[in-house]
Amino acid sequence: MPRYLIRGQLEMALRNRRPVEQWLGARDEKGRRVLRWLGIEPRETGEYAVRVREVYDCGNEHFFDIYEFEPLDLDEPEGLVTTFAEWGAALIHAASLGAKREQFVPHGRIQDVYREFAFGVKN
Repeated sequence: MPRYLIRGQLEMALRNRRPVEQWLGARDEKGRRVLRWLGIEPRETGEYAVRVREVYDCGNEHFFDIYEFEPLDLDEPEGLVTTFAEWGAALIHAASLGAKREQFVPHGRIQDVYREFAFGVKN
């Protein structure tokens, strides 16, 4: 199972301006599986961006870098972004999108969550 950040680690990561991510699941769209996740990313401006990404599942056990998968919306290939002045507000918004505080992972680990979801591979 992916190593989730506990509450104190999540808050410390955001205070220290480190990005975090969370898996939001998958759904079928026109016969193809769509993967969905979000990230909370510190910006150089001091703000925090909540980015929701949706991509087509085109992975396999050897190719699981979901950052490289085809975006669902070609007009928004990097996802939909909403910015907030404080990390707490970003967390509240993430929760409104279905995120749970106890299921965030450090940036770059979302593909481990995907691998476990899609192929049962545990890290």
